[in-house]
Amino acid sequence: MNKILIIIFAWLAFGFYGHSQNNEYIVFTAYQNFNSRLYVLEMDGTVVNYHEYLNYRLQDMTVINNEVFVSDAFIPCVYKVDIYTGELELIVHDTWLFYFYGLAWDGNYFYVNEWDLNRYDITGQKDGTADFDEDVMGATFANGWYWMLNNENEIKCWDFDAWPDLLEIPAQHFLPPTPDCRGLWYDGEYFWTAESVENNIGKIYRFDFDGQVLEQWNAPAFRGWGACKVDVPPLAVAGNNNTSFEMTVSPNPAKDFLNISFTIDHPGMVTLLIHDLEGTVVQQKSIATFPIGKHTCKWAIEPNIKIGTYIIAMRLNNCELRQKIIVSH
Repeated sequence: MNKILIIIFAWLAFGFYGHSQNNEYIVFTAYQNFNSRLYVLEMDGTVVNYHEYLNYRLQDMTVINNEVFVSDAFIPCVYKVDIYTGELELIVHDTWLFYFYGLAWDGNYFYVNEWDLNRYDITGQKDGTADFDEDVMGATFANGWYWMLNNENEIKCWDFDAWPDLLEIPAQHFLPPTPDCRGLWYDGEYFWTAESVENNIGKIYRFDFDGQVLEQWNAPAFRGWGACKVDVPPLAVAGNNNTSFEMTVSPNPAKDFLNISFTIDHPGMVTLLIHDLEGTVVQQKSIATFPIGKHTCKWAIEPNIKIGTYIIAMRLNNCELRQKIIVSH
């Protein structure tokens, strides 16, 4: 009897405490100036860390057993990503092709598009090609069907049971949240996508089969190309990588400009954002890389920003500081 009680207690303890050791994170890919970044975000959109890849164009993602896999458009590859270290493990490399767009996993095969639709097993071995005339910006499997976001702002659906003969399901077509969406992933209940917006910060969306947005977050970088979610042991919190900085903002309240002073102990690219209390970015500015030390800059407040309370966010490397400001005009 005592042994049974011990077993039951251990099972309950694992159920209540073992699972709580994992955290949910958003994983987001962005493409900037021939570089790719893979960001890891808290569920409130706060950046935990990111990894940068020179001369990569990481795009659509899928998740297998809480591990992230991503396709590369520059070289026809699929990688498994270690979101803790940023290390890329090569899974698929098809030297006969030129690029990969879209990445979907049906439980047995990866599917990626390069003019036609190609599929590969988990070891990277190719298992056939199907004729496919769509330009794939993102892809995923949901409810046993293949769902694809194309370059004409449509999400379409196919039945793959008779592969390589694909049966389109026209009744399942719908629009994504915005025309700028890229990447498509299904979490078992809803779809995820990210925006690729020129010279502005896009958003990450979680939405239903009608395209209705259920949750949204401000993306941490330009040109988003994919978003997904994982449930894994905690990552190091942003700022714990020996990078730190301080920021002061004046005047506050402000009318026409802000004086921003900051001190950094590591060189890096500094980005400034002003967003409203609902998280919408109303003004942003990317600044050149700064060396170690104390710096100041003067930032003009755009006249279209209404009187009210806002948040100014300053990002350096994978850290972020926020301060509330009042615009009075």
